[in-house]
Amino acid sequence: MLLPILMLAQAAAAPMTPGMQMPEPVCVRAGDLPAAFGKWNGTPASQLAIGTPFVVTGAAAAPDSKHPGKVADVPFTVESAGVYRVGLSDAAWVDVMADGKASKTAAHGHGPACTGLRKIVDFELSPGTYTLHLDGMKADTIKAMIVPR
Repeated sequence: MLLPILMLAQAAAAPMTPGMQMPEPVCVRAGDLPAAFGKWNGTPASQLAIGTPFVVTGAAAAPDSKHPGKVADVPFTVESAGVYRVGLSDAAWVDVMADGKASKTAAHGHGPACTGLRKIVDFELSPGTYTLHLDGMKADTIKAMIVPR
């Protein structure tokens, strides 16, 4: 597995000349998700809960929204303080809200290629009730999952 990754890194570092095509991304197997996201491909729950995938349905955003697309607000509860990772299957702006304020992000990045886990954003949260706020959703629905780090 290391050799294809090294080859992709070398190809990405090489200068592009006209007519060249970027190499295809090196895909991991769907089972190669980060351990905390082990249930990512499981049956979605009926409500958003820590450790379980959930399908978020977007609604039309306000005409003056700074992120065109759909918007969604879904409540969830955190029982223990810590860093929690929000994984999404598609592009969207993501915030975790409490009392009308956005929680500060601790980190953000992409999920492993070809697993369906497109984006991961970390938030440091205390026990309490929060709202997962998605904005600028291009798709009508997005799979989301929140897991402890």
